[in-house]
Amino acid sequence: IANRMLQANYPGSVFKTVVALAAMEHLNVDPSRTFDCSLDVQGKEKAERDLGMLNFEQSFIQSCNRTFAQLATDLMEVDSNLLEEYAEKLGIIGPIGWKGDIFQYESFQQFPQEEKGTVWGGEDIKEDPHLVRNSAIGQQNVRTTPMAVANTMATIASLGIQKEVRGVTKIEYQNEAVMTEFEEKNIKQSLNPYSLS
Repeated sequence: IANRMLQANYPGSVFKTVVALAAMEHLNVDPSRTFDCSLDVQGKEKAERDLGMLNFEQSFIQSCNRTFAQLATDLMEVDSNLLEEYAEKLGIIGPIGWKGDIFQYESFQQFPQEEKGTVWGGEDIKEDPHLVRNSAIGQQNVRTTPMAVANTMATIASLGIQKEVRGVTKIEYQNEAVMTEFEEKNIKQSLNPYSLS
């Protein structure tokens, strides 16, 4: 039986969190700048939801596809690696499961079936603005696992402190003596806590 928590799939609008953080730190988004959220992700036709003109904060709250498509396009002009870099910083593409040396096992993994996510699925995607806009809203080739998404939200809630996910903290013998413990491990902190607050 497959564990869907460890299987990579489309994250959809959850990925807008990655775009938002990268935009805050690299585009200095003007709070008064508005986006036409009546347009679709490509900016050509009427969107399914006619949200009108929204600023960055309102766009995040309403999950406006057009805003994040535009921000991703702007980010690609600054640095074509930013979205992948921030996806890694937030842990959304993983792997983020606990790993370490236990007894005679080197690099033991608590979640050996955990799939690694992806942002692009190929360098050529970055060259096509149409595909970049689709990627910005968690579609195209963007993939992540539910476990990585949950860990990303926990990372944001803890202002950038990302931890390896543990399914087990310790193993005990029947007499309750501890056989081994899986210590809490932080993944390097590389996020600006101010941006996450």
